[in-house]
Amino acid sequence: MELERVTDDVYACIQEDRGWGWSNSGLVARGGGMVVDTFWDLPHTRRMIDLYAAVHAGPARRLVNTHHNGDHCWGNQLFEGAEIIGHRRCAHAMMHDMTPAQFVELLRTQSDSPGFAIMARDTAEFDFSGIELVPPTTLVDERMTVDLDGKPAELIYVGPAHTEGDLIVHLPEDGVVFGGDVIWSSCTPIGWEGTYENWWAALELVLSLEPRVVVPGHGPITDADGVRELARYLHYVRDESAAHH
Repeated sequence: MELERVTDDVYACIQEDRGWGWSNSGLVARGGGMVVDTFWDLPHTRRMIDLYAAVHAGPARRLVNTHHNGDHCWGNQLFEGAEIIGHRRCAHAMMHDMTPAQFVELLRTQSDSPGFAIMARDTAEFDFSGIELVPPTTLVDERMTVDLDGKPAELIYVGPAHTEGDLIVHLPEDGVVFGGDVIWSSCTPIGWEGTYENWWAALELVLSLEPRVVVPGHGPITDADGVRELARYLHYVRDESAAHH
C-alpha cells in the first residue's frame, strides 16, 4: 500500500493488484478532506487512514463510495461522523447484497471450486471480522458538485457499467478522475450488473472530461490512454465471445 501524490492536494492510496479485492482509494485534502472509497476490511482501511494522516490533519469530513462492492466500502465505519455520499442504487445494494459473514461462509463452503479457491487465496490477508455496513446517506441521482474550499468535485453517475450504482469523481481544476471500478488499469476488469454498451458510454464520458490523470479502482494510476486501452479490451472480449458463442 502506497500513498501517491497526484496534484498539490490530491492523493491516491494504491494497493498493488494481487487479485480479488486489492482496490485503490483517493483523498482530496481540502475543505475538511474528502476520501474516495474505503477498503475491504478494517485493518487495511486503518492503514489507509494512517497514510492520509501524513498529508491531511484530522479525520476527513466527507467520504464518497463509487459503488457498493465490499472492497470499496466495507471500511466505511471507520469514518465516524463523516458525510458519506453515494448513488442511491449504491446505498440500496450495499444493504441488500452479500454481507461480510455471508462472504466468508461462501468461501468456506465452496472451497472445492477452483474459482472460489483462487478467490480464497487472493483474499487470505483480509480480516472480515468486526465489519458493520454503513451505507451512504447523502444520495446522488445523476450529478452532484461538492465544494471543497473553492475546489469543485463533480460526482457523476455513469452506471450501470461495473455495477448499478457507479459514480466517478471529477476534479476539473486538477484534470483528475477517480474512476472507481469503471476504470481498471493493467489488470483484468470484471462487470457485474451493466452492459458493454453502458460501460463504453461511461468510458466515453470519462474521456470527454479530458483527464490528465485517472485513478482506477484497481491497478496503477493511468491517463486517457489507459481509458482507451480498457475500451479496446472490452471490445475484444465482446467480439471474441460473440465469435465463439
